[in-house]
Amino acid sequence: TSRLIYLTHRITPEGNPMRFDTRFYLAALPPHQIAMAQSEEVAHSVWVTPDSALAGARKEEMPVIRPTRMILESLADFDSWEALTKAYRVR
Repeated sequence: TSRLIYLTHRITPEGNPMRFDTRFYLAALPPHQIAMAQSEEVAHSVWVTPDSALAGARKEEMPVIRPTRMILESLADFDSWEALTKAYRVR
């Protein structure tokens, strides 16, 4: 948990048929660690850039709910991990 960087908190407006109250965090993988592609809790996973996820959502190839799309749009503005962490560590 020491590697987590708080990003934001999103709550869907009242009246929406599907409600969310969630927090988003950033974290870098430790050096030489490989992300798991599957686990007991996940039926399917994929590791992509924010731009790739947004492109998949636009083509309706990848389901992305609105709160996640908003986060991906924010993340796509950064061209490196260093720029991203510099921006969000200040908050």
